[in-house]
Amino acid sequence: MGARGGGVPVRGRRAWVVAGLAGVLAFVVRIARGGGLVGLRAYQGYDDGVYYAAAASLVHGNVPYRDFVLLHPPGVMLVLAPFAELGRWVGDADGVLLSRLAFVLVGVLNTVLVVRLATRWGMASAVTAGALYAVLPIAAGSEYITLIEPLGTAAVLGAVVLLRRGTPAAVLAGGAVLGLAPTTKIWGVVPVVVVLAWLVVTRGWPVAARATGAAAGSFLLVVGPFAALAGARMWQLVVRDQLGRPRYPGTLVDRLEQILDVRHSGLGPDAAGRTWLVVLVGTVVVLAAVAAWRARRERLWVVMLAVQLGVLVASPSFLWHYASFAAAALVLVVAAGASTMPVPVRAPVAVAASLVLVLATGPWFPTHVKAFPVARLEALLPADGCIRTDSPGTLALLGRLSRELDEGCDIPVDVSGVSYGAGSRDPHGRPVSRLDNRVWQAVAARYYGSGAATLLVRGAIPQGIAPGTRDDIERGRRVVQVDGVTLVLPPERTTAG
Repeated sequence: MGARGGGVPVRGRRAWVVAGLAGVLAFVVRIARGGGLVGLRAYQGYDDGVYYAAAASLVHGNVPYRDFVLLHPPGVMLVLAPFAELGRWVGDADGVLLSRLAFVLVGVLNTVLVVRLATRWGMASAVTAGALYAVLPIAAGSEYITLIEPLGTAAVLGAVVLLRRGTPAAVLAGGAVLGLAPTTKIWGVVPVVVVLAWLVVTRGWPVAARATGAAAGSFLLVVGPFAALAGARMWQLVVRDQLGRPRYPGTLVDRLEQILDVRHSGLGPDAAGRTWLVVLVGTVVVLAAVAAWRARRERLWVVMLAVQLGVLVASPSFLWHYASFAAAALVLVVAAGASTMPVPVRAPVAVAASLVLVLATGPWFPTHVKAFPVARLEALLPADGCIRTDSPGTLALLGRLSRELDEGCDIPVDVSGVSYGAGSRDPHGRPVSRLDNRVWQAVAARYYGSGAATLLVRGAIPQGIAPGTRDDIERGRRVVQVDGVTLVLPPERTTAG
């Protein structure tokens, strides 16, 4: 092979050594990003708890979409269901801990799959892909708690690994795995279309048709039963409410800063510095994509990256973990581009490109997480009755989630998600913010004010609770602050003299 060759494909034991080392690095980084052992039992945000609570509600016999609110396809709920069932017996907090460890291992799996895909372009490509995916903040940042994106990434990567084997059995298996991607999030349809189009171009219609049939079969197997039970309500929540979300304000540059997470870069840039980081990262990625395309390497991932970035830009809403949707494609494009460099400069170019991405995108330091104050909260909460909360994961951390479901307590799972379908548009079709959504404010006041106690961890503004609604919830009750958690408790009883 010439001086600009991609290197000898890495196979056998050497390939598994690289993949194994990258997997170990990924495990360490994700545990650290989550706050270490403390983080496994800490409160880690709203979505993490919603998906676990959905699984717990499912194993208690409730039907998603019909009996409780879930704004995504059922894939993540089904993955978490065994942990929720285990939580009924060993305690919800332990179920949460084990589910988070499982998702860290999904991140390890994704790292190994990235390496396996990159080995075809040589050792430099394999090492670059494995090390970069293991430590890249926008990848590691979503793979230490129970979020949707790691599952979709695993399905797409695993499918491509299988499809590249080319045997009839591998094509069917790859198609079936690919069909699981949109069972976690409707965005998963996009990489499915890209992969199937790649099969048409590279393998022909018959192979693509077999993979398409297998993908459709696995998708329907997962989604079909819930669609039959919930009917039009599932379509309303998963598709219409999601696509109907109001667009977050901001320019294209603002959205690119969010996608690359340069606002949380360890470099601590100001506004102008963030723009320059976007330009720098964009330049590295574009140069890598052009080099890979011209060398006919990983064209699938070049197209995938462009399309996934387009989805992230076009999405009406954006949360920090969405960026991982494109992380694997980004890493594979950079690794493929670096593999086209002449041998003497290949390693320095790969290291330089990787450093730019790691240093510019997201925080590089471990997350500082506070332990959830379980004992202090339990000392104040009533022993009996239903606890209302703005984040159902808190009930799991307190060990109360399964018990309250057993007792028939009303747990809507995603109480914030109710606002996307109820009163979210004015008579002219314009979006109404949650603070101004009178229908949702009434729902919130009724729900939060109806329990034996109310536990709030998200704050009034992030949760969208209007001041008047907050007054209604707290009226005639005690308000106690415990380490950042607001408890709304029954009034203290007075003893007659």
